[in-house]
Amino acid sequence: MKVILSSLLLAVSWVISAQPKMFDGVVVNHRQEVILAKVAVETAFDAVIFKSNSDTAICSILPAHRVNSFRYFDTTSNINRQFISLRHDGAYRFFEIVVYGSVQVLRRLKRGVSPLEPDEGDDYNFFCWFGNELTQMKSFKSTVFPLLVQSYGKELEDFISQNKLRLHDQVSVFSIVKKCNELSRRQHLVATR
Repeated sequence: MKVILSSLLLAVSWVISAQPKMFDGVVVNHRQEVILAKVAVETAFDAVIFKSNSDTAICSILPAHRVNSFRYFDTTSNINRQFISLRHDGAYRFFEIVVYGSVQVLRRLKRGVSPLEPDEGDDYNFFCWFGNELTQMKSFKSTVFPLLVQSYGKELEDFISQNKLRLHDQVSVFSIVKKCNELSRRQHLVATR
């Protein structure tokens, strides 16, 4: 236990001393406290590093189990990035939101891949988050799709047929998820009284 703890402390101190590039962002911790900060993510350790805007002299680290979500504007890629913390394989891990809505597509960098310039498709594992269940994208057809058909029925099936989408193709799955989110928003716009 002492060896593991000392190794973790050594790794964390190395991460802090390496001074990763930090971006303006927001961290929401496990107590739902919102912290405006300069933010960096350490994917290898599932930790968020931040300097609070109220005290920029102190650099803090929170592991994934103490974070609800965080987001930042990545000036290098010119994109807003949003992450959530979910329990997966017995531990809390960070997942980047790719498609947001009632059905979400999430991704995680594969092990051993450098986070500096990953390939957008090949260097990530993709997941679907629906009904508080996290499912690997390869299981989308058997696990998630039947639930989506129950919720969105004929309209979703027609969309898939008209656009000749394949349930094993990642781009097609993204289109299906976006369509489900569109249908969900439309359902919520209807007055019930």
